[in-house]
Amino acid sequence: MAHASTPAAGEVQLDTFYFQDGDCDNVIEDITPTIEEMAMPGSGPSETLLFDFEGVICNLTITGKLTIATSDRTEGEASVKTIEEQKAFLKALPNGFQSAVTLKSTFNSSGIKVMIKKIHFNEKSGDPNELIFTINLVEGQG
Repeated sequence: MAHASTPAAGEVQLDTFYFQDGDCDNVIEDITPTIEEMAMPGSGPSETLLFDFEGVICNLTITGKLTIATSDRTEGEASVKTIEEQKAFLKALPNGFQSAVTLKSTFNSSGIKVMIKKIHFNEKSGDPNELIFTINLVEGQG
């Protein structure tokens, strides 16, 4: 399958892996500035000194389920259609020497650089047609 360089509405792409339409439930961005707080003795909260000079961290979480793909999920790779093949491909991304990869989604269509912090798979007993996943990412250069 030829994939567009910009994902369609609702499509999510992580590196060269395209999640099948409907497989991603959420892409959550958690933007956290590092604020230094210094309470002033003998004063109330409105007198607290606040400093924002340590930068900002953006953690992202993708949740959903892998299902049997109707077309190849990757670009320029071996065929990746079964749930087991998709799981193996995703597990190989954080390899101990990972470089930042590009995440594209509806509201990040130009792409942002991320590294994988954690991948969690949850096999539901008795359901061989889907594999629930959570992927935790952090935005930045790497």
